[in-house]
Amino acid sequence: MRYLVGVDIGGTHIRTCIAPLENLTKDLIVKIKETTSKTDQYALGKQIVRMISSLLAQNHLHKSDIVSINIATAGPLDTKKGIIFNNANLGFKTIPIKAPISQEFPEIPCNMINDANGAVLGVHYFEALENEKNNLVYITMSTGIGAGVIANGHLVLGKDGNAAEVGHGTISNSDSECSCGTNGCWEAFSAGSGLSKQIKAAGLTWSNEELYEFARIGDLIAGGIVDQATHYSTIGIGLINNYYDPEAIYIGGAITKNADLFLPIIQENFEKHTIKFTINRPPTIKLTQLGDEIGLLGAIALGKYILDKNKILL
Repeated sequence: MRYLVGVDIGGTHIRTCIAPLENLTKDLIVKIKETTSKTDQYALGKQIVRMISSLLAQNHLHKSDIVSINIATAGPLDTKKGIIFNNANLGFKTIPIKAPISQEFPEIPCNMINDANGAVLGVHYFEALENEKNNLVYITMSTGIGAGVIANGHLVLGKDGNAAEVGHGTISNSDSECSCGTNGCWEAFSAGSGLSKQIKAAGLTWSNEELYEFARIGDLIAGGIVDQATHYSTIGIGLINNYYDPEAIYIGGAITKNADLFLPIIQENFEKHTIKFTINRPPTIKLTQLGDEIGLLGAIALGKYILDKNKILL
């Protein structure tokens, strides 16, 4: 049997899995999870090699059983050079990824994709309805905010593979600073990193989870921060709908664990106040059901679509 390796690199955790190519379902992947290594710029690549080797050993597999290694990672990234660069949450300006993997697994193709672009492939393969697949967006709302876009049946990648970096779109002239170093980004208001700064600016020491807990019981300061995040998320989603005109937008990431406090409001805004936020017909907006595994499933879907020469990647 042939296997795909999937790797999902995040600012907090890295997940690695193997999945059978011939029977590719989300229930058959074997996975491990570790804290993302940030001791130096080479640590992450070495960690991936070690995790893949560990999975092979645990499952009595050999390098020759692996068809490809597929990496979905927080960006920006240079897929040709195989590096991550200028990432606000991984700690180093340049992080080599492909080089250490290719050194250990020289005969195995190694593919890289921006994590949100990978995730939309995962939604496309494992979750989306047939009428949604040709025009589909996935938004990740976690430490940062990013998106993956499929338009007219094709994945939108851009010149370097970093298309749809929506979290760094400027949506306010506020002086709220984003982790990227500029001001007024969507992330500065609605991502985990932005919420932490809003909490600190209010003179509080809450965690993000405590913020939502206090908002849920009616605390005015917490409610104000969450309401502001919801407002800017509605603007951000409206811009995405203006630019790409998707049939459906799936949302995932750590922030969505508290989606009951903001998703119904966003959905109501598009239903009742459409023209305030978008010029196009509103899309269906829903939570992904793929949970924390969406990055891994996206990486695996990338490997599958490359092998199949699927038109979505053309």
